[in-house]
Amino acid sequence: MKISTSRYGPTFLDPTPSEDERGFFDRFGQLKGKPALIDSNGNRVDLPDALYESFSRILSFLQQGIGVTFVPHEENLTSQAAAVLLGVSRPYLIRLIKTGKIPCTFAGTHRRIKLRDLLIYADERDRKRHEALEEMTGKIHESGLYDKVDSE
Repeated sequence: MKISTSRYGPTFLDPTPSEDERGFFDRFGQLKGKPALIDSNGNRVDLPDALYESFSRILSFLQQGIGVTFVPHEENLTSQAAAVLLGVSRPYLIRLIKTGKIPCTFAGTHRRIKLRDLLIYADERDRKRHEALEEMTGKIHESGLYDKVDSE
C-alpha cells in the first residue's frame, strides 16, 4: 500500500499491496481478543471499539482493491467538490448556501465549504428523509393499504 499526502491535507492509501502486505490481510482476519497497539518496547494501548471498527473497514476496502482517502473535517472544499460529495448539482448547492442551510466562507470570489459543515448538513438531510419515510410507512400501515394485494 502506497501512502501519499497532498499539500491540501488529505492522505491517500493506494490499495495495491506489496508482497509482504498481502499476508497481512489474512493475518488480520484471524485476530482474536481485544485489539491494541504495541510499540517496539512492548507497551500496549488497547484500541477503543469505534477506532478498531474504523480501522477494520479501511482494511476491508483496501483488501477489495478500493483506495481510501482521509480528509480532515476542517478541510475547505470548492463548491463543485461539495456538490459532488452531496450528490447534487453545483447550482443547487449554491442555493443551499444562499438560504443559510450550509455555511461557507470566501477565498476571493470563490466559495469554500468546510467538510464538517457538509457532513452535518448531509446527516440532517438523511435524518429528515428517514423520518418522512417512517411517517409515510406508518400511514400506509394505518390505512390498511400495506396488506392489500392487487390480484389483477
